[in-house]
Amino acid sequence: MIQELVERDLKMSDPTPEEYAAIYARKSTKLENNSLISQASLAREEIKKRNLFVYDVYEDEESATKFHPMHRPGFKKLLYDAMYGRKV
Repeated sequence: MIQELVERDLKMSDPTPEEYAAIYARKSTKLENNSLISQASLAREEIKKRNLFVYDVYEDEESATKFHPMHRPGFKKLLYDAMYGRKV
């Protein structure tokens, strides 16, 4: 009986998909001067403020001015995971 209650409580406390947020960071232009680390850090702060959980961090080293979004591996993986419901 106790084990069943513990399992039920664990299931109830599992975050739902709506309680997750993904972080996408990409290299900015030299003028913007926003590193991948600072972008991810700011995103984590916002996610924490909204009481969400970080699903995953996706990054691209190339500037957005160089490549179309579909030619950036991090962006493509983010879309793939979102479209196909990758499990946490």
